[in-house]
Amino acid sequence: MTSIRKVERKVALLILVTMLSAIIGTLLPGITGTSYVYAADVPTQPEPERLRVEPIYDTEPNVQPPIGYNEYDEHYVDLKWDPLRNPVPNIAINKYMNFYLQEIGKPYEPSKSVIIKERDILADGINSLRMRRLDSGTIYYTYARAYYTYKDDYSDDIYKSPESAPSNTVKFLTDINLEAYPYGIKQIKIVWDDVWNTNGRINYRLYVSEDKSFTNTPPIYIENTDIGNGRPVSVNEKDGKLEYIHTVRDAGRVYYIKIVPDIVDPELKRSSESNIVAVSSYILARTTKISSTAEGNVWRIEWSPVVTGLNTGDIDISYQIYRGIIDSNDFPTYMATVDDTTYITTLSPHDEKNYYFIIRASVTRNGEDLYPGIRIESDKIIIKETEVPAIPAKPELVNEFRGKADNLIISYDNELKANEATILWRLPETGEGKVDSNVIYDMWLIKDPNTLNNPASEDKIADSIAMSQSNYVMDGRDLIGYKYVISNLEQNTVYYLKIVAKKTFIQYNEDGFLEEITMSSEPAIRIIKTPVKDISDQPLVPGRPPLRLKKNPQIPGKYMITETTAVIQLKNKWYECYNTETEKWEYIEPEDIEPGILDDLEKGKHIENYRIVEYDSGVTIDVGCVEYKEDMTYNDLFRLPADKIRNFPTTPNDPYEDVSLNPDGKKHNIDITISGLNPNASYVIWVKAVRVGYDLSSEPSDPIIITTNPEIPIPVAKPTVPEFTYYIAGDDSISLAWDFKIGYSYYIKYGTKDDINSASEEIEIKPEDLFYSTYYTITGLEQQTMYYFWIRAEIMATPSPGTPGSPGTPGSPQ
Repeated sequence: MTSIRKVERKVALLILVTMLSAIIGTLLPGITGTSYVYAADVPTQPEPERLRVEPIYDTEPNVQPPIGYNEYDEHYVDLKWDPLRNPVPNIAINKYMNFYLQEIGKPYEPSKSVIIKERDILADGINSLRMRRLDSGTIYYTYARAYYTYKDDYSDDIYKSPESAPSNTVKFLTDINLEAYPYGIKQIKIVWDDVWNTNGRINYRLYVSEDKSFTNTPPIYIENTDIGNGRPVSVNEKDGKLEYIHTVRDAGRVYYIKIVPDIVDPELKRSSESNIVAVSSYILARTTKISSTAEGNVWRIEWSPVVTGLNTGDIDISYQIYRGIIDSNDFPTYMATVDDTTYITTLSPHDEKNYYFIIRASVTRNGEDLYPGIRIESDKIIIKETEVPAIPAKPELVNEFRGKADNLIISYDNELKANEATILWRLPETGEGKVDSNVIYDMWLIKDPNTLNNPASEDKIADSIAMSQSNYVMDGRDLIGYKYVISNLEQNTVYYLKIVAKKTFIQYNEDGFLEEITMSSEPAIRIIKTPVKDISDQPLVPGRPPLRLKKNPQIPGKYMITETTAVIQLKNKWYECYNTETEKWEYIEPEDIEPGILDDLEKGKHIENYRIVEYDSGVTIDVGCVEYKEDMTYNDLFRLPADKIRNFPTTPNDPYEDVSLNPDGKKHNIDITISGLNPNASYVIWVKAVRVGYDLSSEPSDPIIITTNPEIPIPVAKPTVPEFTYYIAGDDSISLAWDFKIGYSYYIKYGTKDDINSASEEIEIKPEDLFYSTYYTITGLEQQTMYYFWIRAEIMATPSPGTPGSPGTPGSPQ
């Protein structure tokens, strides 16, 4: 007991000394002197062991899966671990655990860092946890660290030990959230989570069945290459969802749907499949005017019967008719219930234009709802004469669309890329000259022209697709055409795009039941030849403010320039607007772009007179810098080499950049320090973007002219001995601060003995290394090890003698 008390007393004293040193160093940074950093002499808490996904509730009648969903916990995972071991010696009052979580995010969403998901979980005699309120359809990594509390016998204060080393890491996938809705005639829309693993988007097996047992139901295999623009499965990046329109066999029938992640990843823990959802396809309906009276026109509404697939003789089906007002937010009004599939109503010409009808089916067996919670109904039925079936016109493909003022809105050639093509065609029209919005399209992308008449099923890239707002070509507020983007193409390849217009009509079959028939047009063919993805194309450079002298982030109104150095700044991504008067692209600040236009640009949409310019990783920067002469012109930059700095990477490196000011929430500033300049001299600075591997460079950017600070003569004095002020210790590093002076170079020696002659390491710290910081971090140190540091200053080759050794220990309390 006595030895434990000594340990506790020593721990309390060391922590107090360290805390006081940190507080004094923060509040009074001007105080100099030797600062002592000690290791926290407390027993180490062993790390948690065998963290795993395992059910907590596994005893009848309360059996719950280890990964699942309920309304109280939402999406959850159950974790278990072996009982925590005690520290040696055991001075713990209680042991606790923190659980860390890292999400594998989607590339189109902001990245997320590791978080503490569950904090201060009491672990004495407890070895399980339900981690709640997770996102659905998301792959996570999780691990845990442990710590304990202990008491100082003299002060009765309670302290926390440092956290243990991390446990093993567990990888798991939360359950995929699946939804389905009736969409069109014999169509349902299926929506589920867009799941990403470390190697990309995952594959799926989708099941759609008329039987909830899924007996003899083959899967629909969805590869990650089937997902994206111009593919069967589209991406809703706003919600992080995938969407697929599936054509079913019968109208007015209930279908059961589930999805299975198709993943080969032994370390990933997951449920075998998603939840099962049920949805009904729309009931088919049509309207026919049968007579006219003084009160109005008499209309017959007819619809297809509900299909159950059951022949037990105890199924009762009735239909409720509801009437609503077009473009009204009011609920439709109940009108009548019938047992057959016909309803007669009389409407005035005014009512015909203002009312819609909905048919809802009630299906029961022995008085009980056969499909509880599932609505079987028609889409909104608009009163109109039934169209006579006719073959729609062949899509009229065009190369471009121009506006009323003969301005180019979009062209096939301008949109053609190495991996993408945009198909354009005119609007289909009804016999009355109006846009026929009931026309849908099938598309095939074919490489072998010999298969144009009978393409393979895998060549079909669109099935019964209806045009939405994203497909509209607008001239102001006027819809003038359609467009469709085909992505994931191969460069320097010939494709044949086959497009067919389709239109569905409803009529009686030979058995007297309503059915749909689809009439298809002749195909239209567009030959697509993708260009070579020539990465040797000259990269763009900023023509305006992206190249500038960097402002000092710590001294408002000042620039990062000294007697011999200057820091310039450009961006690896920026926005430009086309100036029609100068016929040049010009830099524009994001806040000067309308939010809607900026949002479309970020989504990759083509916006006339606006563009995003962005460097890829293959582009580097060459910097030119020469002394300014009065007769210099911009043309001189073409013959002068940009050789002051070569091949500077385009990776953002500005530690003070505020990402909240960037629309995509990412860093883009590139800081380049130019040294070796003369005091009180004017320089012309410009940059070129280059691709070294192809020996190509862009034209020079617009130059900037700077003048370095004058050199103020001061007597060269021998530097005084610097004095350390301890700043902070990390797990394997120590950050040191001292009374440094601008323009001085410093040399730090360190070792594990209080003997400068035995110091095995020395670091040179140049003036530019302290541009952005008031301290220097030394890394790669051993934990729980005492180190001694010596520092000397140097200016004009006149070094100081050096400071006495100052001890510090990585991993000590902060």
